[in-house]
Amino acid sequence: MKRKGKRWRKVGGGVHRLADGRKIRNGKVFWAEEDEIPPAFRDVIEEYPEPEPEPKKVATAKKATKVPTRTRTKSTEKKSVKT
Repeated sequence: MKRKGKRWRKVGGGVHRLADGRKIRNGKVFWAEEDEIPPAFRDVIEEYPEPEPEPKKVATAKKATKVPTRTRTKSTEKKSVKT
């Protein structure tokens, strides 16, 4: 369903039926145009604020690290065996 109009919440008791056939129960949050809500029911239906969008985390490029190459040292060289 495509969102249209404002976001509303029913705070009064009972069930309210909108012109398009939707049933709105107590505590239900729904989308509707302002002219879809009769003035007689404005005391039991209040405008519900839209939630703040969470800021998207921007992926930062990691710095490329240089991988050290293995070098031979005296301790890792093959020791020659004297015969």
